[in-house]
Amino acid sequence: MIRPIRFDPDRVARLETESWRAYYDRRWLSMARVLVAAHREQFGLSPLDALLATISASRAAIAFAPSKRTVIRAGVVYSDGTTILGADDKSGVAAVLEVLTVLREQGLPHPPLEVVITVQEEVGLNGARSLDRSRLESQLGISLDAGGPPGQIVVSAPTHDLVTAVVLGRAAHAGANPEAGINAIKVAAEAIHNMPLGRIDAETTANIGIIQGGLARNIVPDRVELTGEARSRNVARLDAQTAVMRRALEDAARAFETTVEIDIARSYLGYELGPDEPMVHALSEACRAEGVEPQLVPTGGG
Repeated sequence: MIRPIRFDPDRVARLETESWRAYYDRRWLSMARVLVAAHREQFGLSPLDALLATISASRAAIAFAPSKRTVIRAGVVYSDGTTILGADDKSGVAAVLEVLTVLREQGLPHPPLEVVITVQEEVGLNGARSLDRSRLESQLGISLDAGGPPGQIVVSAPTHDLVTAVVLGRAAHAGANPEAGINAIKVAAEAIHNMPLGRIDAETTANIGIIQGGLARNIVPDRVELTGEARSRNVARLDAQTAVMRRALEDAARAFETTVEIDIARSYLGYELGPDEPMVHALSEACRAEGVEPQLVPTGGG
C-alpha cells in the first residue's frame, strides 16, 4: 500500500496551485511535470512509477477537463456532454468566496469567520489530516462539499475503509508453458466475482476501482494489485463488508494455491448529527429565515 512519506502541506499547496493553473490552461505537459514531482516527493514513488501514475492522472484530468462549450440552463451550468463538469468542490469554493466578497463589498455585519480550504481530499483527506487546528479559534464549522437543492443539510456520513490487495501468481510463457504459471489476474477475477459490490444495503457500499497487473500479452501474470473501498454509516456493517472482501481474496488465493497480501485501513470516521446539534439548528433557522424549509439528509460521500 502506498502512503505519503513526508507530507508537506505548504509544498503540496504550491504544487496543487501550479497543476490547477496548467489544468485550466490545458497545458498538459506542464501539469504532468508537476504531477511527477508530487508523486515522487509526497508518495516516494520511483521515477518510473511516478511517470505511470502521472499518465493515469493526466488521462483522467483530460477527460474531466472543463469544456469550453458548457451549457447554462435556467441559471445552472452544465457540461455539454463531451466532458464531466466536476463542479462539487468547485461550487463549494465559489460559494465561500462569494460570501466573503459580498460581506466585504456591502460592509454587512457578521460574526468572526475563518475559512479553511484543504488539498488532496480524494486520495485520503491528506490536507484535512495535516491541518494545524491550533491556528483556528472556531468551535463550529460548515463543510461545503455536497450537492442537492438549497436547504439540504447533510447530518450523517459514512465511515470509510481503504482496501488494497496484492495477488501473487507465478509467471510462465503463455504459449510455450502456461501450465507452469498461476495467472494472478484470474485469481483476482475470481475474488472480485465472489465479492458483494455496489449497493450492499441502505447504509453500505463497496467498490473495486483500480486493477493493475501483467507485464506482456504472452506472459502469465504473476502479480495484480487491487484498490477498492467500503463505506457505511453503520460501523458493524462496514466491518462485516470488509471481512467478506478479505475472505473472498483469501479463498481465491487458496483455491489457486497461491497467496495474497491484504491491507484494510480506516481512512476516516463517519458522523451522525441530530436536529438539536448547535450548527444543525443554526443552519435550519437560517434556511427558514430565507423561506426555505431545511431537509436533514444522509450521504454516502465522505
